[in-house]
Amino acid sequence: MKTNLLRKVIVPLAGVAVILLVLSITGPRAVRAALEMVRVVNTASRPIPNSDVNAPGDEPFQAATCLHGGTGSCPAATSGLSDGFSVPTATSDGRAVIRLVIEEVSWNCQETGGAELEFLGILPYLVANSANPNVSEIYLPITRPVSTHNAVVAGSARVTAYAEPGSGVGSQFEVYQPEGWGLSCSVFVIGRLQAGPPSAE
Repeated sequence: MKTNLLRKVIVPLAGVAVILLVLSITGPRAVRAALEMVRVVNTASRPIPNSDVNAPGDEPFQAATCLHGGTGSCPAATSGLSDGFSVPTATSDGRAVIRLVIEEVSWNCQETGGAELEFLGILPYLVANSANPNVSEIYLPITRPVSTHNAVVAGSARVTAYAEPGSGVGSQFEVYQPEGWGLSCSVFVIGRLQAGPPSAE
């Protein structure tokens, strides 16, 4: 009776022990084999995409321009610059630019000789998805100080404007022009370049 009882207890325990022994030996190998099957190689030349490759990526962008007229000249901050800039066709890492999105414009203008700045604008150029594919003008709000002329007129405005890659973005002003007038402006454009996915190597 006792022998039968021992058999009933020992045989199942021995079976469990054998199963555990087999799993302890083959289990890690099976896991390693499974990992080998799904190993992914991520190299600089063939990186693993971790974002939607169909969605454009954004790169920061900024540019400075100089506007002057009459007896005025470019301020020191923008000395030697023109009144516009060209939109890049590629980002610094080689991606093709889809468009420039202008988000902020700031300016600093010095009036001399009785000049009074009346308006300031930037001229982005957009063809794609444009009802009127030509140059459009974004007018910037001018807030005059207490003095009516010979003042420093500075400001900043949040805007939304678009420009084609390779196109020029200009700027212009209107100013009251008495004899001997002068105007010197620095204009700064801040935004982002929308770019396509990296080219496949």
